[in-house]
Amino acid sequence: MLTLRNKVRQQLASGTIDSTQAGILFTEGLLETIFPHWYGTPWDFNGYTDTPNQGKIACGYFVSTTLLHAGIALNRYKLAQQGPRDEAIALSLHKSCQTFAGFPARSMAQKINQELKEGLYFIGLDESHVGYLLKKEGELYLIHANYTGDAVVTIQPLMQSVFQHFTTWYIAEITYNRALLGYWLSGEKCVLSYPNLAAQSKK
Repeated sequence: MLTLRNKVRQQLASGTIDSTQAGILFTEGLLETIFPHWYGTPWDFNGYTDTPNQGKIACGYFVSTTLLHAGIALNRYKLAQQGPRDEAIALSLHKSCQTFAGFPARSMAQKINQELKEGLYFIGLDESHVGYLLKKEGELYLIHANYTGDAVVTIQPLMQSVFQHFTTWYIAEITYNRALLGYWLSGEKCVLSYPNLAAQSKK
């Protein structure tokens, strides 16, 4: 990701790409060079390993650690310890996160698909689980430290995942989040603001 960051910086400086394209390249870096190393890493409620396939990882630590490994200089412990809503708000970086609720999961998945552009997002599920939401070629996927089945980090079609067991979903942009991209490009410490709510446990 360091090589990619330098390349993106150069392309932005020369005007060959814009910030949207830079965000897409950052997303591709996560999908192709960060996440694959984590697939198969065991989930554990108390897991916080920072090494793929060594030790265990909880859902919040999977998100915060992969962002850190991608080159965003954040406190992975503090971010991981937030409740799903608070984590979405923090990663939104002063933009409003989107809340989806009030309909059955399948209907809500259709609504999310209609409203979101292709790309990567943070998703918080009720008050107990988090991960990444990917929209690719019109299909939705959940990338997360899965606490069911084999209980490992995985990517799943959204409606074949735990998504269907929840009733409220909080979504924050990753691909199109210019503030987050700015921290990645600069390498400066990413300062996240957390709501004045108590951190809640996540699976």
